[in-house]
This record gives sequence, C-alpha cells and structure tokens, in this order.
Amino acid sequence: MKSTRTGVLAGNFKMNIGLKELDLYISQYLNHFGQSTSKNPVVICPQAPLLGHAVLALRSKIAVGSQNVGLPGSTAQTGELSPSLLRELGVSYAIVGHSERRSKFGEDSPLICERVQSAQSNSITPILCIGETLSERESGKTESVLKAQLDGSLPSDWTEKPLVLAYEPVWAIGTGKTATPEMAQSAHQFIRQYLTEKYGSHASKLSILYGGSVTPENFTDLLKQPDIDGGLVGGASLKPESFFRLTEIFLKAY
Repeated sequence: MKSTRTGVLAGNFKMNIGLKELDLYISQYLNHFGQSTSKNPVVICPQAPLLGHAVLALRSKIAVGSQNVGLPGSTAQTGELSPSLLRELGVSYAIVGHSERRSKFGEDSPLICERVQSAQSNSITPILCIGETLSERESGKTESVLKAQLDGSLPSDWTEKPLVLAYEPVWAIGTGKTATPEMAQSAHQFIRQYLTEKYGSHASKLSILYGGSVTPENFTDLLKQPDIDGGLVGGASLKPESFFRLTEIFLKAY
C-alpha cells in the first residue's frame, strides 16, 4: 500500500542556479518552512561544485543530492564525481541514468547499473531514472523499453539496499507536455507489477517518483495516484516560489 512507502520530492537544478542564487534560494526556503521536518524527504540537486556548500547551508532541513555519481574502484576517472567524497560532503542522494545522460552522453544500462552500485556502496541512495521516448510510446514499445531498462540498470541485490526509481517519459522532460495522471499511473503500476513478479514483496515498498514537466498545477493529481510516490522535478524546481508550492503539496499529501 502507498501508506507503507516513503514519499520523495527531488529538484534537479541541472546546470542552473549559481552560488549567489543558491544562497538566496536556501535562505528563502529556511525562512518559509522554518523548523518543520518530515520523514518523507525533500531533496535538491544543485550543480556539483555547490554540493558541499548546499549541505552546510541547509543544516539538514532538506537533503542534498548529486546529479550523477562516479564509478566504484579506480580513482583514475577524470571528470567523474567520487562517491566517497560525495558521502563525506553529506550528499545523501544521487540521480542516476537520467535520459539526458543516456541520450546525450551515451550511458547505457550496464554503466548505469555500475553507478547505482557505486552510490549504494557509499550509503548514497540512487534515484534511478527510466522512461521511453515519444517514438517508442507511439509504436507501442513503452513496456518493453521499461523492462529492458529495469533489467539492465538494477543490480541483482538492489532489494537489500536503499533505492528510489523515477519514471520520466522522455517526451515530457522540458517540453511542457505531461503524461496525464492516468497515463503516469499506468506506467508506474506496470513497473511495480513487473518488479513484483521478479522480486516479490520488495516492489510494494519501492518508492517510484514521476518526472516530466511536473508543476504545482498538476502535482496534486499526480500524487493522488496509488503508485506515484513523489516527483523528480526539473524546471519547476528552479524558482523558489514554485518549488516551495510543490513542497507544500508534497508535505500535505504525506
């Protein structure tokens, strides 16, 4: 049941919001929400150079996530994000397998699986993204694409460690197009049923977020769906007033 799962709201800033903007954002957030806390985490994912600064400034009021995580093992990985350093900085989540990483940077599911393992091995909860393109949806391949991404990206021992999934239909990311609540629920239900068939009751406890042009106007209806446990938000997280409204909706729902 949904009541047994943890809700998560995560804002993905991508390459937006610099240092001064972040300080103002955090100050406004703390002033707005005061000392309120929730067992259902709110997360912001700023640009990598600002992660440590964000952790210190937020004073544990909301969690901080990275937008990627480096591979385990060798430190000879120029440009990657050391998972152990992320943990040392206080980063508690990492977005893994976002469609932009898959399409623009050529990251395939086996590589993404390694990143998931890297995060988990360093006590960082991966937010694993999956989703189909418009052409895949229109040709009736949504379920086969989701199956392939799940099979390829999930480590065999994923049920033993923290993990969050995010269903992000690629055609709805940054386009202003949003899956209707019913369309989103259908995909989430399929994901949960497929994982239940393979892994049993663990799937009923797995948090699955929706991402793809989430706004304060549609978030309430999305959260009403039985298999949607929160949101991974892009554009609507960039303006404090918008993200604060999303946070209020989220905390009210949970």
